Amino acid sequence: MVAAASSLSPVSTVDAYPQSLQCLIQTLKQGTAFTPQRVSMVLKNAQVSADDLFPWADFKHSPTDSYGRQLLYHGGNFEIMVMTWLPGDFSAIHDHGSTQWGAVQCFGHADHYIYRFCDHKLRDYATAHYTPGMIRAVNHDLIHQMGNTGDEPFLSLHVYGSPTAQPDITGNARVFNLFS
Repeated sequence: MVAAASSLSPVSTVDAYPQSLQCLIQTLKQGTAFTPQRVSMVLKNAQVSADDLFPWADFKHSPTDSYGRQLLYHGGNFEIMVMTWLPGDFSAIHDHGSTQWGAVQCFGHADHYIYRFCDHKLRDYATAHYTPGMIRAVNHDLIHQMGNTGDEPFLSLHVYGSPTAQPDITGNARVFNLFS
């Protein structure tokens, strides 16, 4: 599954994307009143495959980056990103900034831990691992951590959105440290 690292930026015209991504982008461009559940259905209906995402894969990302992250498309009020997970890659525990709705589709077996912030403390909440092809909704309150404890690299597709246009929807995400 490993492809060469890419330095592709978002494509300038929607027509240049694979058909599945064109469908996803066009549907997201048609509205702003999305819910996490609706975006999950939009993502499911688009039928994106891992092969569609390979041009944005970053399998040679720096170990200090924790995982590869490439912006695939910015639609004003939404972002579509491709994440690349090598064996041992793990994100920090984080939220998604100004995101109000979104969805993640994982193309591998990913560890996934959900946390809650209660009484000024971060607490374990749930384990909700991904299997290949699985889609999960993302809302504003999600605080989580993803990672690859397996032996094979994989990709994931992330859609994050907000009711209003913003230059960087996930740019003000909080990162949490369990030991401080």
